[in-house]
Amino acid sequence: MSARRTMTRSVLVAAAGALLLGVTLTGVRAVAAYEHIVDAGQPGLLTLSVDAATPVWSRLSAGETTHWLVRAELTDATTASFGLELVASGKLVDAAGLTAAVTACSAGFVERAGRPRCSGTSEPVLATTPLRDLAHTHTRYTLADLTADAPREFLVTLRLPDTATRAELTDARARVGLGLFAAGETVDPEPPTPEPPGPEHPTPEPPGPATPGPETPGAKTPPDPTGATPAAGPTAGSQLALTGGDVAALALVATGLLGIGIALATRGTARRGGATHPGGRQ
Repeated sequence: MSARRTMTRSVLVAAAGALLLGVTLTGVRAVAAYEHIVDAGQPGLLTLSVDAATPVWSRLSAGETTHWLVRAELTDATTASFGLELVASGKLVDAAGLTAAVTACSAGFVERAGRPRCSGTSEPVLATTPLRDLAHTHTRYTLADLTADAPREFLVTLRLPDTATRAELTDARARVGLGLFAAGETVDPEPPTPEPPGPEHPTPEPPGPATPGPETPGAKTPPDPTGATPAAGPTAGSQLALTGGDVAALALVATGLLGIGIALATRGTARRGGATHPGGRQ
């Protein structure tokens, strides 16, 4: 395997433009080394990271596979509902039958026999499925809740079937996106420490006869037989404060569409010359 090579990662985040990262990949990696790519929703709530060895641009022949490793972490919330979605388009999807499979892991993935293996509890999310069956359905797969103390890793396997023909692979490309979605409630901040009570205030004297005021000429306010001072009413411009219940439903949502393995192409495209970049730039 090659010693080192440098690639440019293009990460497409919904409503956030393009994020370009220069990444150095190593040829052999025993444990995934994740790089933070985006805080989804409010900063710090749902954090997504991608393994440094995850390719953005892959060239596949019939029967070959490529893998993505993605990690999701939750902070500032104890738990959140969680879901995943795949979208795809292009000739490799519609004609060549590009497939995808997704597996979640409770611990981490390690490389064994040349491919990532789950070192904890494996959770099948999506069996090997032709992406053309998912391309236009926008099916979201509900996963077990995500918790702050248990980040989750995902292995996405993309494969061109052995049966793909030369005609199906000629000038063929695909664009594949992975979406991760979370929703939950933020953790309430610690309440302030109450101050010790101060000295008791003296009991107010019963009010005397009221003096007529300019707005109520001749009016007199009879004294309260209990001796209590009447409570002040609301003043102009006063507002009710929002309670925690009014704002507790802030969502952690959503990465929208996270395009990590932005594009796939056949080896024949490279041999014809001219570097092609993700997103169609030449």
